[in-house]
Parts: sequence; C-alpha cells; structure tokens
Amino acid sequence: MAKTLPTEPIRIPFTKWKFSMNPGPFNMKEHALIYTLTSSGYAYTSGLNIVTQMKIFYHHNMNYWITFLVIQTTQDSVTAQIIGSGRHGLGIGSFAFDWTAIAGYLGSPLAYPAFSIVNLMAGFIMSTYIGTPIAYWTNWYNTRRFPMISTDVYDKYGQPYNTSRVINNENGNGLLDSCCSTRWKIDEELRINSPMVVLHHLYINDRVAPVDSFFQIISGYLYSGRPLESLIFQTYGQVALNQAILFMNDFKLCHYMKIPPRSMFLVQVLGTMISTSIQFSIQWYILSSVKNICEPDKLPKGSNWTCPNDRNYFMNNIIWGLVGPSRVFYPSGPYSKLFLFFIVGAISPVLVWILARSFPHKKWITLINIPLIFVGASTAMPPVMPINYWSWFFVGIIFNHFVYRRYKGWWAKYNYVMSNALDAGCAFMAFLLTGALQSFNVYGMSWWGLDVDDHCPLASCPTAPGVVVDGCPIFR
Repeated sequence: MAKTLPTEPIRIPFTKWKFSMNPGPFNMKEHALIYTLTSSGYAYTSGLNIVTQMKIFYHHNMNYWITFLVIQTTQDSVTAQIIGSGRHGLGIGSFAFDWTAIAGYLGSPLAYPAFSIVNLMAGFIMSTYIGTPIAYWTNWYNTRRFPMISTDVYDKYGQPYNTSRVINNENGNGLLDSCCSTRWKIDEELRINSPMVVLHHLYINDRVAPVDSFFQIISGYLYSGRPLESLIFQTYGQVALNQAILFMNDFKLCHYMKIPPRSMFLVQVLGTMISTSIQFSIQWYILSSVKNICEPDKLPKGSNWTCPNDRNYFMNNIIWGLVGPSRVFYPSGPYSKLFLFFIVGAISPVLVWILARSFPHKKWITLINIPLIFVGASTAMPPVMPINYWSWFFVGIIFNHFVYRRYKGWWAKYNYVMSNALDAGCAFMAFLLTGALQSFNVYGMSWWGLDVDDHCPLASCPTAPGVVVDGCPIFR
C-alpha cells in the first residue's frame, strides 16, 4: 500500500487541516496497535444477551454440525444414539471440519499451549465421560426423565416447560420437582465450586477465570424473583472481569512491543465502542426482522437462528433469577446438596500443591491447573457440545504439540497468522451468507446435510419408565 497509494497531501475544504492517504511503511508498533483495535471488537458483547432475553424470551415490547452414525437413525436404540450423538449425547467418535464448530465456542485452539489444552480436555473427559453417565444411568435427581444434554427446562413429565407459566403465574413452583438435563446439573456442581478454586489459585490468562457463577449466586440471592435485575447484575459483574482480563492481555503485548500505554488504551476503547455499536445495531435488526428467531421448532429447515447461547442464558436466568437459588438450591431447595461442592473447590488446589511438594522430581505435576480443569469440565455445555470439544482438542494438539516440536520454524511464522485468517474468513462468509442468502430465506441446497443436526433424534429422548414424549419410545 505504501508503494501504490498517492503521497500528495489532501486538504480538508474550508480548514487548515490536511492528511495523506500514504503515511509510509507500517512499523511493528503500528501493526500491533491495528491488531489490538480489531481484536478489541472481535469478542461478542456480553451485554447483548439482555436484549435477546427481554425481547424474545420475556416478550417485552422494546422500541428499536454432521455425525458419521447416520445409520443409527434407522434403529430404535436410544442408548446408541445418546452415546454417538455429537450434539445431544456423549459424542463418541464425533468430529467436525467446520472452523466455526472448532473455534466458535472455545476460541481458536491454535492460540492455546498444549498443556492448557490437555488440562481443559482432562476436565471435559472427567465430567462428560465419567460424571455425566454415572449421574444419568443411576437416575440422580430423576435425570432420566429429561435429555442427557439440553438447553431447555422440563417439567416432571419430561415435557418442555411452559416458561410463560413461570413468568406470569406460578413464579417457579412447578420447577421445584422438575428442572433440567443431567449435564446442566453436573455443570452447576462444578461452577458452584469454581469461586473457591480461584480464591486458592488466582488464574489470569487468555481463558477467563471461572467465577461467573459467583455473580450468579450473589444476584440470585439479592434479586430472587426479579430475573431482569438479576441478569443485569450478573452481566455487569462478568463483563467487568472478562474485559479487565482481555485488556491486561493487550497490555502484555503493549509492554513487549514497547508501545505507549496511552496509545494502547485509546485503541482498546475505540475498538470496543465501534464493535459494540455495530453489534447492537445488527442484533437489533436481526431480532426485529427474522421471524421465529430463537424458536427452533418454528424456524425453516437449515436455519441457524436457534440462539443456543441465549437459550442457555434464559434457562439459567429462570432458575437463578426468577425462581431463585434459595428455593432451588440452598437452604430449602431440592438441589441443596450441590452446594457441598464448595468444599471440593476449596480442597482440590491444596491436593495438587501437596503432590507437587511431595514429588518434586515429577515435573508434570506442576502442569496440573485446577481452574483450567474446572473450566474444561463446566464450560457452558450446552450450548458447547462434545463435537466442539473433540474437534478443538485434536486441532490444538496437532499444531501446538506435534507441529510445534517438529516444525518450530513453520509454527512460529504461520500458526497465529493461520488462526486469525480462519477466524476472519468464517466471519466474512457468515456476513456474506446472511446478507446475500439467508435474509431472503435461502438456507442452502435441499439435502440431508443441510439439517442443523446429527441425525440422532432419539438422543434427546428420556429413558425413565413411563415418560411419554412425541417421537420417542416408551420405556417400561
């Protein structure tokens, strides 16, 4: 660009100001500042969840993946589909080549060192392939009435819960003998103990400290029965923490590149303000123009406007905000025993510290990171599914362990560039497809791969005897 753009200054009419379209060759500091400017606006603005909750789920009037086990669809085996489904079950053997499925929820695996990836996957494997199956098939808290993994709330008969009854009339009484999927209960156990883990082992890195449940608990007790106030309190707490950690990461880059802190702070604020304004405007337009958005049963075949993150936020807000933790958990709720996991969170880092002091020659013990393990065990699953974890893990280990060790020169030159290119390419194509096709109700060619599903419909079926759900076999 410096070679081809004109160098002649351009004067702004009726002023003494002038500027040049060719400021000369970029230096390393300018490249770093441009990177920070764009990355500051790359992350999803968390506060926008409030808009979706209020406009879609609370109906407030406001102004402005594929599985290789396709053959299983011809069987009437619920257990086989639960084991194989990458979206509604354990996802044994599931894998995706779509970069949005690989990096869309957990971030780019190319940006995480191998030891972090292993810690995260250790937590995921322990919770998903040990804790979840044991809890489900022993019918812990009547979990076999509901799907193993789901973002929805269910009544005691295994039917989707009519949340309008909660909002308008019952105030959540019906949820006290029903509730949610096995995976949600496992996640809540782990999320409840995470504040104690962080108190012992303050962890600050690219992965945000797992203390969002801390704000969830406080807001739930302070604003019980007032879901919107609880949601706003929780959002401000999480956003302040998350943004502080992201800003610190940028300032580490600022320190290494010897960039003036004021310049770094300016582009951080500017990038955040620009991205927030654009995201809000786009979200407002989409929520106002896409018919039946966030209602999967009513959307056209192939539509991606299913809002998995927002449906998960809504379910948690119903339980923690509207019904309240005092009625669902401690002291008088049916799930009060889950709060015993505070003790697990307090003890776990101490056990690792004792092991490291007792076996100083075992260097691998020092690589055990309890907060990372708990993050991997409880990262919003759902909407994050096993297919996302396994794809993320294999790509990360291939590039940040094997390629890093064998081809370090290539890795140093291209790894992060490739990561950013994949992110940017997916974002561009999403924008292009939405604007050029999906806005006109064109969602793709008519074929079995168009379904936003893994063709394991029975994976969402309950297995408790006597529970009747449309399209599911009845167990006796």
